[in-house]
Amino acid sequence: MSPWLAALCLWAGCTDEPASPTAPASPGDSLRVIPAGSKPSGPSGQKPQMVDMDIDELRLILVRPGSPAREAGFQPGDRILAGDGKDLASEEALEAALAKTDKGKKIFFEVRRGKQVLTLPLSTSRPGWQILTGDLFKGFLLSRAQKKPEIHKPMPGEKAPRIELPGYQREQVIVDPASGKACALLFWGTFLEPSYAHLQAFRKACESAGERIDCTSIDTMELFTAVQKTEPYARELDRVHAEIWSGPIGIDLFMASERMYGVQKLPTLVLLGKDGTVVERFDGPLAKPDEQIPAAFDKLTSAGR
Repeated sequence: MSPWLAALCLWAGCTDEPASPTAPASPGDSLRVIPAGSKPSGPSGQKPQMVDMDIDELRLILVRPGSPAREAGFQPGDRILAGDGKDLASEEALEAALAKTDKGKKIFFEVRRGKQVLTLPLSTSRPGWQILTGDLFKGFLLSRAQKKPEIHKPMPGEKAPRIELPGYQREQVIVDPASGKACALLFWGTFLEPSYAHLQAFRKACESAGERIDCTSIDTMELFTAVQKTEPYARELDRVHAEIWSGPIGIDLFMASERMYGVQKLPTLVLLGKDGTVVERFDGPLAKPDEQIPAAFDKLTSAGR
């Protein structure tokens, strides 16, 4: 199971039972996806831009820094068309093509970048990218339309849930409250200005705490913006990683961890004790993050929790 699919399962709740058939939607019932923050229509009455993917599209959402894929020239936003001389229309077909590199074969992929079609090589089955497929994107829309996910907000004293997400620097980022070590989680959003001040304060507090606290930041950029603005989104993540926060970054496009931790305002800081319970949480922007975040860290470590 790919990290994206695992995150979607966390959001929607996967079962082995087949989905019950639904009646075909009438033309007036078609699902219309509008990016967060956009208005249904502008003053001129112009229709908003639709956010969509073709069902057989394979799009690179992220290409990790220093990865074989980045070194080979792959970029976020690239659409993978073919590999090893065969058209690719599913993640399974892509993985089958990549598997041939395990036998020492170099595979050439055709990718569409804007109006260009490029041929790029790979010699590894672990290229270090995150692929989003059109069928997974549409499956998320369908699950969101059919079922409202349960949201739980663990408060101080309650056990915190385990998180497994695709990572920016690595394939997966895992937050395990049962590890026996204090943890700090900062939920933030790309392009959201208050997040950056909190990330800077978070970095300083984590550096001061050293190995006493495991620090993880989780980018909760919503899926529709990542699809509509793939390249700007990836560039901004690169900038944040280079200039603001170089620690672990989990990518939560499907709102899985947001649902599990009841995050409704950004940024949100959650501190976990060694026993895996929530010690303190701060929902929404802090008035003085440079003072309040280090103070919260000091309180966590001084209490031996």
